[in-house]
Amino acid sequence: MFGLPLAFTSPWILLGLVSLPIIWWLLRLTPPRPQEETFPPTRILARLRKKEETPAQSPWWLTLLRLLMAGLVIIAMAGPVLNPDDSSLAGDGPVMIVVDDGWASAKDWESRIETALSIVSEAEQAGRAVILESTTGRETWSGLPITAQEASALLQASDAMPLLPAHQTTGNRINTFAQNVVPGQINWLSDGLERETTSAFTDTLAQISDNLVLYEPDVSQVAIIGNVRNDPSELTGTVIRPDTATATQLEIIARDESNLVLSRALIDFAAGESEKEFVFDQPVELRNQFTKLEIENATSAGAVKLLDDNNRRRLVGLISGETFDQAQPLLSPLYYISRALEPYSDIRRSTDSNVAQSVPDLINQGVSVIIMADVGTLPDRGVEALDDWIEKGGMLVRFAGPRLGAAQDNQLLPVEIRPGDRSLGGALSWETPKPLAAFDSNSPFAGIEAPRNVLVQRQLLALQESELDKKTWARLEDGTPLVTAEQRDAGWLVLYHVGTDADWSNLPLSGTFVEMLRRTVNLANSGNTAGSSSEEIVLPPLRLLNAKGAFTPPNQDTQPLVINAGVVPSTSRENPPGFYGTEDGLRALNLFDGNPELKKLDVAGFPSAFEKKNYILSLIHISLRRRRGSCIS
Repeated sequence: MFGLPLAFTSPWILLGLVSLPIIWWLLRLTPPRPQEETFPPTRILARLRKKEETPAQSPWWLTLLRLLMAGLVIIAMAGPVLNPDDSSLAGDGPVMIVVDDGWASAKDWESRIETALSIVSEAEQAGRAVILESTTGRETWSGLPITAQEASALLQASDAMPLLPAHQTTGNRINTFAQNVVPGQINWLSDGLERETTSAFTDTLAQISDNLVLYEPDVSQVAIIGNVRNDPSELTGTVIRPDTATATQLEIIARDESNLVLSRALIDFAAGESEKEFVFDQPVELRNQFTKLEIENATSAGAVKLLDDNNRRRLVGLISGETFDQAQPLLSPLYYISRALEPYSDIRRSTDSNVAQSVPDLINQGVSVIIMADVGTLPDRGVEALDDWIEKGGMLVRFAGPRLGAAQDNQLLPVEIRPGDRSLGGALSWETPKPLAAFDSNSPFAGIEAPRNVLVQRQLLALQESELDKKTWARLEDGTPLVTAEQRDAGWLVLYHVGTDADWSNLPLSGTFVEMLRRTVNLANSGNTAGSSSEEIVLPPLRLLNAKGAFTPPNQDTQPLVINAGVVPSTSRENPPGFYGTEDGLRALNLFDGNPELKKLDVAGFPSAFEKKNYILSLIHISLRRRRGSCIS
């Protein structure tokens, strides 16, 4: 009709059109004419005004309308299909369906599956087998020919995966299968994104078959969260999108561990912009409660950024054992410490110079680390407050100095120290200043190169004990400890056996000191040393993300996350994105690290054998396909 080809999935129902004359006859049928008898009183009734009349038969236009409605119902039940030739299958072999089932497919997964089921229905009507293949490597999709009924069951039971599609691996796998079974037509249900290996993937498909069909979705609403940085004054992050054709506005939501919304940030993309930065400028105490950032209505694991202790700024309290002239900050024993920590932590200083008063003051400010520079004997009140605070997860870091060396007790120290200090390279010493030894593989400082130009002239010596080697994080070339530490309950005690200025060592003047202090502070409020030690760490899965970016419990296929020093863990089928560890110490595993480039699929560079089609979007078409097995494209 009107030059468009028309087909019906159930043409036998059209036989119902034959019944239209019968329906017409029924509509025209009227009861027999009544017999008339003269009754005088009826003359009076005849002169009464008639308010309602019932015709002896329905008007012709009403009869025609009823017939037309009946005909349309019959035609609709027959399952009409426009352009049936456009969805016909090419080739003679099995029909292959390759599905991009990664994170970018989550938002329109239902349309993707309906399209795949429509292709399977066509294959069933043509009596051809089906080959299912996914770019995330589903084990249940073997890549071997199966019946249309089996393929339909697998598709209906599937869901998008919170993983990155691997086009090159998929292409190699398909090429291996094609050595034995050559598909007659390959249908690629793309997620609309192009990756580094996509070109090689499409070339492989073109070498296997001349009948290639590409289904490309709309990616205008696809976006991901890249790098997130928690600066002293604000938390910033980057949102990346592949489609830059139009301007759009996105909203970033920050949630806490209870999934409650703590803040929102709006960003406006102008046409042509692929990256945009968002900002949360709330106080650090509130920003440290952020555990999940997500793009509203993006509905994908890529639009979610999980935050753990590594993304939180530690609140560090500083206490000095001596006063100094505020006009000469370089003379302060805390100067190099504050300079080393300011880029990574928020510094808090007590307003009281008395240690007994400053410790409760800093604890009340919510610090997770307290650093003491050459503080000698601690008052009983300060010891009690620190003991309780360390037991709950606080970290006390102490630096050596004359006062600590002369202290009469070793309270709140990881090791016992000898009175006084060891002088290296002085006028009365036979020894020369010592360089740092290489950091042990089980130390939090593993991976940091020990510079040869860093020398130690004075240090506090630790008394020998059976656990000294286990407590030593760093040592000098002669084996004497430079940094010792002990975990007590949920907290830490750490001692740097050198001072905080250049009188004892030039370590505070080096970049090594900055990295050592940063790693030390990062252990605070963390139940594990993931990322800080080269020893293999195994973290059980706790809460995982599905492809739509929602939390789900671990399933039987999820494996513990194994972390090795110097190796950044990545997502896989065994380790999907989510939180690993325990509630006391979490490690976030995100789908993306850094700011990856998102590119929209460029079909212009594809082999000429590709034919482009659209996904099924019409709910009416989906309903018809389910009822009648139609092959709508």
